[in-house]
Amino acid sequence: MFAYRYSARINIYIDKNFQGKKLGQQFLMEAIEEAKILDIKTLLALIFSDNPASLKLFKKIGFKEWGNLNRIACIEGVDKDLLLLGQRIAE
Repeated sequence: MFAYRYSARINIYIDKNFQGKKLGQQFLMEAIEEAKILDIKTLLALIFSDNPASLKLFKKIGFKEWGNLNRIACIEGVDKDLLLLGQRIAE
């Protein structure tokens, strides 16, 4: 048995030309439905704390903040926190 067999990580990237058209919400909902078919029970998302649009999207769909990795990344000389969001989609 594999320890993480029933868990998966998800991230959604939308081209700037297509943002604001609810595509992220549509893709996330479709991914959740596919995860259920694949018997995935837990979905995880890693999102930078300074990305309010992604945080809002995932929290709107029911993801909760499960952890914070302080200053784990550095982009263009700026330290970044990474938030771990999760949702249990099946029991």
